[in-house]
Amino acid sequence: MNKFKSYLLGAMIIAPLLAVMTLYMTSFRSAALSAAPARGNPTHGPSANSVDTSPLVEEFAIRISDFKMAHHNGEANLIITIRYRFKAGITDASYPDYEPMVQNIKAYLTNYPNEVDYWEIINKKLSLIVFEKYPVMSNITSEIQVSSSRPGTYSRSSIVTRNR
Repeated sequence: MNKFKSYLLGAMIIAPLLAVMTLYMTSFRSAALSAAPARGNPTHGPSANSVDTSPLVEEFAIRISDFKMAHHNGEANLIITIRYRFKAGITDASYPDYEPMVQNIKAYLTNYPNEVDYWEIINKKLSLIVFEKYPVMSNITSEIQVSSSRPGTYSRSSIVTRNR
């Protein structure tokens, strides 16, 4: 019976305390919500009165993994990442389709003409070709990662950034 009395006494102390805390939190939340600035409906976007004046920056990235390229008297395993930023204010119709871009990159690297060029030179030329083909880009970063293919060689990468 001693345990029951202890439980009952604890409940008699905690119940009013919980009631006061609940009342306080409810009134605090009501005050905070009434003082908060009006916002747009989260399910329907911003209100008609709100205007976003911050500059919009749009970027996109493509990664071509496990691309095999015959180069330097062997086969290299490449990961190619192309990241680019769009010019401000482009129209919806101006966004480039990345699939043809990927196919162009693969074709360019498959048919690369100079067997002895360093990876940095290949990447520099690749970034220029892509950048010139897509004038809606304001910035491009091209990275070619080369996995080590022979004993005694190292994994390496070349990163090239161009700006308009």
